[in-house]
Amino acid sequence: MKTNLNKFINSLSYLDILYINNNIGSSSERIDVIKKVKYHRENEPPDKPFKYQDYNLDRKSVSRFKFYSEKYFENHSWESLHIKLKDFARKFVTKNVSELDPELNKELIHILETGKKYCINSKQFCFHNSTIVRFLLNSLLKDLRHHNDFKNLEIALDLDEFYKPYFENHEKCERFYSRIKLKYQTRKWEELDHDIEEIVKHYQNNKQDILNKINLSGLVTTYYQFYKKNSDQKLIIEELINHITNNPYRNTRLNAFINNFFFNDYLFIDEIEEALNYYHDLKKDNTEFKVGSPLYILGVTLNLYDTGSAKRFIPKHKVDEIDKVEDFILPYIAKYYHLSHKQEMANLYIEHALKKIKKVDSIVYFVETYSTYYMMLFRSKKYQEIIDLYENITFKLRHISSQKIGDYNFEIRFYYLLAKYCLDTIPLNSLINKLSKLIIPISQETHAFTKLKMKKSLDILTNLNIPLDEQLSDRYNKLRKDVLVLEKLSAQV
Repeated sequence: MKTNLNKFINSLSYLDILYINNNIGSSSERIDVIKKVKYHRENEPPDKPFKYQDYNLDRKSVSRFKFYSEKYFENHSWESLHIKLKDFARKFVTKNVSELDPELNKELIHILETGKKYCINSKQFCFHNSTIVRFLLNSLLKDLRHHNDFKNLEIALDLDEFYKPYFENHEKCERFYSRIKLKYQTRKWEELDHDIEEIVKHYQNNKQDILNKINLSGLVTTYYQFYKKNSDQKLIIEELINHITNNPYRNTRLNAFINNFFFNDYLFIDEIEEALNYYHDLKKDNTEFKVGSPLYILGVTLNLYDTGSAKRFIPKHKVDEIDKVEDFILPYIAKYYHLSHKQEMANLYIEHALKKIKKVDSIVYFVETYSTYYMMLFRSKKYQEIIDLYENITFKLRHISSQKIGDYNFEIRFYYLLAKYCLDTIPLNSLINKLSKLIIPISQETHAFTKLKMKKSLDILTNLNIPLDEQLSDRYNKLRKDVLVLEKLSAQV
């Protein structure tokens, strides 16, 4: 039975393609194949399958390309290496100090020497986890000294000298990131400007592991999103892509997280086609999402109204354990159940989210919680509750504060105006005038998610047979055009 070569190529993520391009392109035959595979992913719609026959590639060349790719993936799997490193660590912890294990020491030295070569070639720290490598090297040095294994001790000391600056920089960065994470645990991103220079400085240091690099890049891109620095943000994304795909080890579990990360970032700078490349890979990626909190990916899928994809990232827990769920995820889970027409579950989670409002001092949490709550109240025709809540002085103060980050709180204001109209407290012409001031998608700063929300909001007006004036009709048509591609990703709600 013939191997389906096209199926293999179509199973590759865009990051895999770039990774292969950077790591196994040592023959003209493989270079020709990867060039055409890369061209296809960068110039054709992400859901259009690759067929090597369309690119005048012969089966033999593609078969060799597949063979070398799979062999490299197998020999450079970070997951496999990490399992081995953890096994080494367990043996060092459990063995008696008087025991000598020459084979263990020999294999570990080989891994560390290979890593040294990779670090030099890639001009970055090649291991994804610095902590375990440092522990193993320290344990190895102690073992070799104890047993007077001078030949291997000399090699290990040279390795220690080489890795020392990497370990030191990683440790500094880890301490710094821990402080920053503590400082921004309530997501007060507007205060990032106080720390951004130091964050960028740590981010640009390649003498640290990839996980630290990714964590810091999240803060940097959040800052650029918040302050609308699109060109700077694009450079950060491109730098991180290069850093990941030039690393000698392939980390499929991490790539599942990165696909979501880049999709979100490219959407923020309004590069839809680039974004869709990563969302396409995210949807087809069967790797269990274990890196980081599901918060960000859940928010992205729900901002696209894509409940099918969101379902994968709803945290698994029993309903009576809801108090153990991370605060920030509560409104997203509520929104998921609401869009999935499971109102009882939606009500349960939004009630818990609302209880946390006073405790969580965050504009993001406030807007996400009340946008979902207002949506739920409106669908239940509880118009007076929307109005009473909106006009409450405590709510008003926080709502006004949330407007400092632009049209992010668009839905809150939309449902308030619509509730007033439904209760006949404002006439039709007043509603239309106010909505015209609210729905202004022509600004380059209007994010794709907000445009989609605006379009969905105007869908509600048409479903209620509320006539739009010429200005709103023009904007409706423009929005439909702008979000057409994104809507194709959305589940029917």
